[in-house]
Amino acid sequence: MDAVRQTLAAEGPRGLYKGMGAPLATVAVFNAVLFTVRGQMETLLRSEPGVPLTVGQQVIAGAGAGLAVSFLACPTELIKCRLQAQSAMAETGAGAVAVAVKYGGPMDVAKQVLKSEGGARGLFKGLVPTMAREIPGNAAMFGVYEAIKQWLAGGQDTSGLGRGSLMAAGGLAGAAFWAAVYPTDVVKSVLQVDDYKNPKFSGSVDAFRKILASEGAKGLYKGFGPAMSRSIPANAACFLAYEHLFWNISGNCDMVIGGRNVGDSLIAQFIYTGNRFYLQLNDLMRFSDLIDIIRRRFRFSSSDVFHLQYSSPGCPVIYLHSDLDFKMLFCCAKIYKLDHVDVNVVKDVDSSCSSKSVLFDESFSEIIDENDYLDDGFKDGPTKSYLSDDWGSYLLHKGQKFESVQDFRDKLRKYAVQTGFCYVLPRNDSLYVRAVCENHGTEKCGWEVIGYVAPINNCFYIKEFNNIHTCKGVLRNQTHRQLGSKIVRTCIESNVFLNLGLKPADIMSNFKSTYGFEISYKVASRAKKRMETNPGSSFVLEVEENTNRFQRVFVSYGGQVEGFKFSLPVLYVDGTFGKSIYKGQILSATGRNGDKGFFPLALCICDSETEDNWFFFFKHLKALLELQGRVITFISDRGGGLLKAFNQVFPGNPHLFCFHHLRYNLTQKYRKKRNDVVLAQVLQKFFKVAYASTERAYYHHLQALRDEGGAEVIDEFIAEIPLENWCRAFFKGCRYGIMANSIAKSFNKWIVVERSMPLLAMIDQTRMKEMKMMSERRVESKSWTTQLTPEMEKKLVERMHKACSFRVIASQESVYEVRDDEYSYSVNLSTRTCSCVKWQINCFPCPHALSAIQAARLNVYDFIDLYFSAEYFRMSYSFPIHPVSNVDACTEESILPPITKRLAGRPKAKRIKSSGEKKPIRCGRCLKLGYHNRQSCTEPLNGQH
Repeated sequence: MDAVRQTLAAEGPRGLYKGMGAPLATVAVFNAVLFTVRGQMETLLRSEPGVPLTVGQQVIAGAGAGLAVSFLACPTELIKCRLQAQSAMAETGAGAVAVAVKYGGPMDVAKQVLKSEGGARGLFKGLVPTMAREIPGNAAMFGVYEAIKQWLAGGQDTSGLGRGSLMAAGGLAGAAFWAAVYPTDVVKSVLQVDDYKNPKFSGSVDAFRKILASEGAKGLYKGFGPAMSRSIPANAACFLAYEHLFWNISGNCDMVIGGRNVGDSLIAQFIYTGNRFYLQLNDLMRFSDLIDIIRRRFRFSSSDVFHLQYSSPGCPVIYLHSDLDFKMLFCCAKIYKLDHVDVNVVKDVDSSCSSKSVLFDESFSEIIDENDYLDDGFKDGPTKSYLSDDWGSYLLHKGQKFESVQDFRDKLRKYAVQTGFCYVLPRNDSLYVRAVCENHGTEKCGWEVIGYVAPINNCFYIKEFNNIHTCKGVLRNQTHRQLGSKIVRTCIESNVFLNLGLKPADIMSNFKSTYGFEISYKVASRAKKRMETNPGSSFVLEVEENTNRFQRVFVSYGGQVEGFKFSLPVLYVDGTFGKSIYKGQILSATGRNGDKGFFPLALCICDSETEDNWFFFFKHLKALLELQGRVITFISDRGGGLLKAFNQVFPGNPHLFCFHHLRYNLTQKYRKKRNDVVLAQVLQKFFKVAYASTERAYYHHLQALRDEGGAEVIDEFIAEIPLENWCRAFFKGCRYGIMANSIAKSFNKWIVVERSMPLLAMIDQTRMKEMKMMSERRVESKSWTTQLTPEMEKKLVERMHKACSFRVIASQESVYEVRDDEYSYSVNLSTRTCSCVKWQINCFPCPHALSAIQAARLNVYDFIDLYFSAEYFRMSYSFPIHPVSNVDACTEESILPPITKRLAGRPKAKRIKSSGEKKPIRCGRCLKLGYHNRQSCTEPLNGQH
């Protein structure tokens, strides 16, 4: 206290902070080096991944960290000591040969030392005593810190310690640091302030002897009290901040600064013998913290040794052994653009101590494992792991995050079942949930969990969690009152997918062997029924009344019907032949998603493509589409039976004819007078007629077609087909650029294997194939970052690039003239029309429209149909197809297969394409499209006759 008073009297309050600049500037770097090197030392000392360090190993890790920071601490301490002692140096040096220098600040000290005391070597004066302080001091500090934590926790698992315990351990660790090395610090300080030209001490040993001779042992502990009063609270705060920083990272808590996540994150699924859990990894985590989490989740003992491995594209096995490997995991995720990774936890059986027959301990040497001497029938069986073992870790701590309130409720049920208690919900709504033990009112049990839904992300967070039961009877049993059909349904879902005929009795047996709980027949039956339903589905079967033979069936699943609402309002209808022994025809209605892919909607299996069968198909299809309230555009190959049935069921709907089939029909007009060159020119000009965007262009190209193919033939062909069904210029409405029935053909080829199966197998396998496709597309679309689907986003970028070459002139509000070097176009943004007509036909802005939208300073995405958005794509696949179970019991009534007659000759595996359906090729001689090549080309070339 006398020192404080004299300092305040002589130099004022600023004197108490003299020399603070150098430590303050380097404290962050000092602690970063200290804890980083300590972490690296832990990795080196750990014999196997997952093995916790002993207190002795922590002492060694602290010593290594002390050695590293000595080179940073020495110059910092020298500058601090010079500034703090400069007043005393000036007084003692007034009558000496050389008067002490008055330093102006930390930088001035460094400059003068470098200039007059041997350069950089002068800054490291006292390095040996600094090492003698830092190495044993940090060894003692980290050793005492870990020992006190384990003592307070009652074992090596210290994750449950509170803030008070961590601060107590950190404060005592700081006290241990100075208690072990304070005399060394005194020697270091006197050496660092000693005059360079007239030194009093020749070295550390000389300084120690002279201090001990002149002041006794008390001189070596001068200032010990202030040092301890500073060290205890400082180290308590430092260790608390350190533990909480890494615990928040490893504990899957979101760390947000200014709305931005700290560090890169990655979702990892850890798998061990069928058990698994998910964890959000952060690149600021330590590998040792990850190992501790895995050890707690899978309930490994301290003697269990295990290692981690994962895979990446091109490398099937990558091991995780250290912090460096952990950092490389995030680098790998960035390179391959991964947002999640599966990590396998493999226990090293040879390296871990399983069960020992005889325990050789000094105080318990007489204890023997009786299982080694009993017959097999009397031995305790091995402990079996169940898939429900992980349920006990579903609720962990305050602040835990869940995807939704429903996710929390599901995990709360499983947690209570696994832990062995029942709960009640005093409050349970869409925003707030409070659960207490059912003995809360009778035995005043204190177990309670309270959570809420965060409005910013609709996730559920635990607000308060008291995980201590003060009641009796918290014990896991084989049965549980709250183990109902909701929990069982989520557990048996995969089994039912693989075996639709699974009976309730089988479910009871499988659940007992897999999850370790007994359920009733009623619960198993209800759980199965929850999975069997496909709301909104349509399954219509018709048989012949007299013979009970199969006639036809219509199938459409509820997930497809709901998902079609978010697909383009177009349907491709087509028929293809079955290839089983019963032959038949497969009628299909296939939609189109916003990424140019097909979207299966409905199937009909019948004997042939007759008007009656098409009427049956369209009638049930209309029943599904009427509820959506959309005008659906149909595309077909205009078969005879199809056209008549369609006009009866959908008289007002737009109907497009497939251009490829029209081209084939036109080819048949020239089958007797066929000339490949003439036919190629006719088909090329017919192509221009069909794609004409305006009536003027249509009549222009039609005249060229009549001149090439003959007016009589062309006029007869055109009269057979209404213009609005095939020519773009006369179609009223949005056709999304569709000209052919290619989507239906793609679907037919997609189920080519299933078409060879019998009826029930084909329906079932097609359903599972569609189910898998919807699941894969749903997962794939979650990783999209664009506003539109990838294909449409690519198309937009291409058209935006073309739009850069146009000049835009405003006419009036929302009306613009867009010009290039040759043509001009009129664009109306309010009606979404362009004089090129492509915007209206394709339902996607043309380059002229995009140029006008940018000139108007508007968002181009506001003018694009929602069906092309990534959000609508995700919605279309957000409705899953649920499993359809087989009948539990066989019935006496059975449906007979249809009577088929074997056709003469070898059965055809593929449909033979006609010449009109063949795609034209480009000749290598005349460079024209047609049905000839270089060898058969007869086209005259320029300059030849």
